[in-house]
Amino acid sequence: MTNIVVHDRRLEGVPPAGSIQVDETIPLNKLLSRLSGMRRISRLAIMCHGGHGETGDPRIMSVNDTGLLLCRENLTLNNVAQTRVLRGKVERIILYVCSPALTQSNNERGTARDGWLLCQSLATYTGAHVVASTVTQNYTRNFHNLWTRLTTEGVIDFGHWEGPLWEFAPGGGARRLQ
Repeated sequence: MTNIVVHDRRLEGVPPAGSIQVDETIPLNKLLSRLSGMRRISRLAIMCHGGHGETGDPRIMSVNDTGLLLCRENLTLNNVAQTRVLRGKVERIILYVCSPALTQSNNERGTARDGWLLCQSLATYTGAHVVASTVTQNYTRNFHNLWTRLTTEGVIDFGHWEGPLWEFAPGGGARRLQ
């Protein structure tokens, strides 16, 4: 089994070596096709920005959507069903993303802004366990050399999880990991 990292270039920093690189020009179905053609994946780590439509900038995320800023279309409740091509291919999906499981208020439950439902849907369609947080995740990407006093861009490092961490099961339900 293999471990795969997918990195959307809009998340600043140097991705781990061997990562699959995507951005706003790559169609989601192209990424999913590539992943579905691989041997069984034990751990699929996705590194990208999360979106809750706060900015109102449609290039980033619709004001009415919550999701992952991943590929051209982003991954939202409107297109998460496309991930069913990964069913039986991936054991665990880890979302290194800000607040992917967040549902901001009761009036968002069941709407396009329901991050909890997005994570549960991703688990259901892929048949994988999905690990995600409800809060912003901090990461480092710069390395400061004390000898040369130069700052260089380093490999993205999310370090420890911030806030509650949840695992969504393919058959439904979620359990808190921390």
